[in-house]
Amino acid sequence: MSLPIAIGSWGVAGLFAALTVLVYVVMRSRLSRAMEAERLAVERRDRFYAVAAQELDAPLVTLRTEVAGLDTWSATPDRIIGLTREVDQLRELVSELARVPAPVNDSDRGEVDVAELVREIIALPPFSDRGPSVIVRAAPTLVWADRARLSTGLRVLLWVVRRDVGPSESLLVTVSADEDAAYVEIDSGGGGEIAEALDQLPAVGYGLTSPTGTPGTTLALQVASQVARAHGGRLSASARVGQGERFVLELPRGSMRH
Repeated sequence: MSLPIAIGSWGVAGLFAALTVLVYVVMRSRLSRAMEAERLAVERRDRFYAVAAQELDAPLVTLRTEVAGLDTWSATPDRIIGLTREVDQLRELVSELARVPAPVNDSDRGEVDVAELVREIIALPPFSDRGPSVIVRAAPTLVWADRARLSTGLRVLLWVVRRDVGPSESLLVTVSADEDAAYVEIDSGGGGEIAEALDQLPAVGYGLTSPTGTPGTTLALQVASQVARAHGGRLSASARVGQGERFVLELPRGSMRH
């Protein structure tokens, strides 16, 4: 091989090596930035849940104390019992709030009958107390999920939707499945404010301000959405003129164990 050809060959090889290194550096830099952005987003989300749980717990303790000390002559026993149960329910949800951001591990999953889970939830306060009734139409529908986490998401979603309808109205919960996914559909007579709040979640971010003006709405929807995403699913909503709101919790078929 002559000297010019050898130099030319080394020149091409060197250029190729330099380009390879450049592409590697650029891709590594982009990946690092993306990972850092994801890390910061996760940290911000986790801080929100931790702060929210702490901030909400203090007023609930105060409220629970005040309810316990109510003069029975100024409030009916049924009302006192109802308030006490509602506060206890809120405290339970707050205590579970801190664990919601954690990923759902395979060791935490098991077969869960969603229809059975929904019926268990509505049989307990505050859903068993006076107020809008919850009607369930469902056949046994098994999903492979973290039962405790899924229960939290469903309870918080049912709570915030039920709170938005009149006492003489009702919620219809339908549990179904097809080849691709399992669905929990909640139909209510709400005016669309909760569905709008869910649509605004990406813009609102991880904050405590509720677009509906009702305390706890944004927080409850964030918890329910996070539970859905942790199972590989999603929470969506729509408002229909004259027909109320519909909320759909979707679990992909891939999250089920055959």
